[in-house]
Amino acid sequence: MIITVSPVANIVVPTELLVAERTLYLPSFGVVFGLASLGVGWVASSWPVRWRVALAALIVVVGAGRSIAREGVWRDDETLFQAAKRDAPRSYRTLWMVGKDEFHAGRWGSGERLLREAIDAAPAVVGPRFDLARFYWDAKLWKPAAEQLTAATAIDSAFVPAWKLLPGVLLAEGDTVRAGNAARSALRLFPDDPEIKTSATAVLSAGYRR
Repeated sequence: MIITVSPVANIVVPTELLVAERTLYLPSFGVVFGLASLGVGWVASSWPVRWRVALAALIVVVGAGRSIAREGVWRDDETLFQAAKRDAPRSYRTLWMVGKDEFHAGRWGSGERLLREAIDAAPAVVGPRFDLARFYWDAKLWKPAAEQLTAATAIDSAFVPAWKLLPGVLLAEGDTVRAGNAARSALRLFPDDPEIKTSATAVLSAGYRR
């Protein structure tokens, strides 16, 4: 397991991916083999051969049936989304996606509530915070937008989209000092990003004019 998980665990090389189920398929074989060996040892010492064969066949049939039944869920993004709403309605990703849909449908109250629930469910994930900040930006609610973007950059200082918006939001809120500091931080962190250069320079120029 250690050998097979290390290439996808940012140990050998940085993959820029924290966790994904597809990266755990091969490493999980080691755990499965370990559990299976314990089970086989116990069964082999106490069960007749016929029962052991029947149990193995039952496990294979049930596992294959479950896999076949779930295969259709992966047909497309919409099918997967509907399955997630049915199977894991309280997961942060489901709350996040449903919250965005609510916002796009004009139901801002439920959209905000769901995105905040997604943030509470996974506080270390910046995506829901950033999307909530974008919706606040659209509504010109500068203070809550700034709060979410500031939290996002504190959690993940390499999250470029939040740094692109944060200086402008702080400037719109009227906090020229924090806006200037955020713009300079963004330029220091991402000196070669053209969008960062454009947004940060515009904020610094506007701040000086004020």
